[in-house]
Amino acid sequence: GGMPGGMDAGVDDVERRIQRCRENLEQLSEILKMDCSDDLCPVVDMLVAEARDETGHMQEGGEACMAADRFDLLEQIAAVAEQFDDLQRRAETWKTGGGRGGQGVAPRGGGGHQRGGHGAVD
Repeated sequence: GGMPGGMDAGVDDVERRIQRCRENLEQLSEILKMDCSDDLCPVVDMLVAEARDETGHMQEGGEACMAADRFDLLEQIAAVAEQFDDLQRRAETWKTGGGRGGQGVAPRGGGGHQRGGHGAVD
């Protein structure tokens, strides 16, 4: 039998958060396809803030997943965190006028290199 409450709750909680975070990021990426506007900016900020919050909690729950041998969940946490990272960058570009899809737009003021897409920097 499983352990009473404790660990299992952690894993369930993480699963729920992954789900919620994914929905947030989905909404966010839809909005970022539209043109930047004063109406949308606060919505984007809110979604980014919520997703950041969920991502933080998810990663805290990583220990519970490890303890429960739920490596599938750990992979999902990593994937969602990476997606959040990506969308957060896109949101910044979008807000500074990168407009639709804002990908491959050089950050204003050039200078320092952006941290590359893949090739994780730990």
